[in-house]
Amino acid sequence: MHAAMSLLCKYLALAATFTSVLAAQRIDTHIHALPPAYIKALEAAGGDPSGYPSPDWTLDAAIHSMNLVGTSVGE
Repeated sequence: MHAAMSLLCKYLALAATFTSVLAAQRIDTHIHALPPAYIKALEAAGGDPSGYPSPDWTLDAAIHSMNLVGTSVGE
C-alpha cells in the first residue's frame, strides 16, 4: 500500500509540473490577425462581404492581449 501511495504522489507531482509548464507556454490557435495589407486588400475588394466593419488591429495590441492572458504564441 505504501508503494502504491508513493507512486501516486510521484504521478501527481509530475502532473502538476507538466500543467505548470503548459500554462507558461499557452498557444492561441484562434488568433484574429488583421495586418494592414489584409485590410487594404479587403477594402479594395469592396469590404467584408458580411457587412461588418473591419476592427482596428495592431501587432502591439495583439501582443498586449496575449500577454494579459499568458499566451506565448499565436497561430
